[in-house]
Amino acid sequence: VVSPLMPQGKADLILGLDILEAVRGVDPRFNFRIGSKQYTHSVVNTHKTHTILTLLGKDDFSPAQLTEIFKKYTIDYFGGDLSQIAEDYLGNKVFVNIMLLGAAFQRGLLPLSLHDLIEAIKDNFEPRTAKHNIEAFHLGRNVVLHPEKYQIEVREGFQEVMTRKARLLGSRGTAYRAMAAQFLKAWEGDEETRIQLVARLYDLIQFENTAYAQEYLDRVLAVLRKDSRARQFAATTAVVKYLHKVMEIKDEVYVAHLLTSPEKYEKDAKRYKLDLAGGDRIEYRHFNRPQFDFLGFHIKFDLKSRDWMLRIMKHMKFLRNLMPQWHEREKAFRKWYGELVDRFEPKTPEEYDRWVRALSVPEEVKGYREIRYPKMEKAMETAGKILSGEEKPKVETLIMKVYSPR
Repeated sequence: VVSPLMPQGKADLILGLDILEAVRGVDPRFNFRIGSKQYTHSVVNTHKTHTILTLLGKDDFSPAQLTEIFKKYTIDYFGGDLSQIAEDYLGNKVFVNIMLLGAAFQRGLLPLSLHDLIEAIKDNFEPRTAKHNIEAFHLGRNVVLHPEKYQIEVREGFQEVMTRKARLLGSRGTAYRAMAAQFLKAWEGDEETRIQLVARLYDLIQFENTAYAQEYLDRVLAVLRKDSRARQFAATTAVVKYLHKVMEIKDEVYVAHLLTSPEKYEKDAKRYKLDLAGGDRIEYRHFNRPQFDFLGFHIKFDLKSRDWMLRIMKHMKFLRNLMPQWHEREKAFRKWYGELVDRFEPKTPEEYDRWVRALSVPEEVKGYREIRYPKMEKAMETAGKILSGEEKPKVETLIMKVYSPR
């Protein structure tokens, strides 16, 4: 049956020339949805093309927020400001459509050979125009091959994340891979949680050691065994996120690691467009306010630290045992949340919903010590009320934003 209509959610590939229009194809709120997490890949131009209403100041939209919709509702996503790249390298934004084809081809999303695509361009354009379009096609391919050259961030899959993290862990990489494999074998949910899990295992190994990360994994797997596919494993997803949050205590040792980690140096090099091979260098000065609790004394002081000082500090994990009162409240909160996770045992759908809400209470625990500590107390109190049925979920009004066509 030949039909101009695409069945809902069954598109294999969406090429988004205009992100505002393309998002209608994947957002479940719209009747025009043809993409889905099950079938669809997406390649999108994220350039912000204004509508009449945005030009008049009566409406607005964020390409970054729309990008998150593509990431959530398609198998994989590749996007960047191809309009700006086309203008910079080819002198005209009109070539974006052909660049999208080139990007999709390079990602293996078009069941066509390179020869056939080039010949099709030659057959459909006069020679001079065909030459420019072929250049645009290859530029789209190059953007995929070398995204860093065009300041495009590429979202890694869990396999890429795991490989990179294992390499950074060195000799501990084998144990890390084994732990990740434990979860991946049991997990039947979404890709995003896979990525989060392998990244957070790495964080906890860096924070303490592989045994500490295994403790985290064991609790996650215990919840998963009691969880429900029908509820999209919402409880496990919450524990993956928030158990990591309470276990990764930002003490002075771990902060020193974060400030001198290979990932930070790599991000900074990209952010400031440094050519390290060509001799570019960056010098750091960190303004810290460390605090130590030892023998009943609370020691605080301001420090302008350098990287060599922090590299020494990050190897002093023994201080956590030497000073048991150090970050005592965070440790108590960690112990409380771990015990809460261990108690997870929903018997009804209503109980399950309460458990998911209770397991998510660390979301609001953030900020400096003076701000964070009262929030910890509040979180523990809130979780108790939720599980006892004293606190009802808030009813919020859903406001759907309707995007106007240009």
